[in-house]
Amino acid sequence: MKKVFIVGLFFLCLLGLSSCGTRNKVVQSNPSAKETEDWISGTWSWASNAQEADLPASFEFQLKLVNGKITGRHISWFTYGQSFKLDATVDGDTSITGTVNGNVATVQLKCSFGGEVSAKIRKIDDNVIEWKVIQGFNEECYIPHNAVLKRSGN
Repeated sequence: MKKVFIVGLFFLCLLGLSSCGTRNKVVQSNPSAKETEDWISGTWSWASNAQEADLPASFEFQLKLVNGKITGRHISWFTYGQSFKLDATVDGDTSITGTVNGNVATVQLKCSFGGEVSAKIRKIDDNVIEWKVIQGFNEECYIPHNAVLKRSGN
């Protein structure tokens, strides 16, 4: 009878159904900083919808998080009547730099026409982020002030 009890207790421990010496301890999963902050790496895109057809536009950027620092590049185009404006990284150069803190990143984007903006990027979920310019637009810069971007290439 004693053997059956010991064997039964052993199996309960293996299945996690008993405290097995961890009485009153709370075991919590603590994800690493990489897991919590690297939501930002990837390709993100936005395009104007049918209701905005008088102002067709597109905005895309690729970001990478390395050692807590964000780097990336962008491409954006807007049409204004007969005019077409393209704002893009040249030859794969870095145009976006910044940092991430939890579910919010602060970035600086260098526009190809010489301007620079600061923006906040907020994680909505794993595949959706919100872009909001918080400072800049003193020079020519063809990117949206506010946009909800989706992860591309899943």
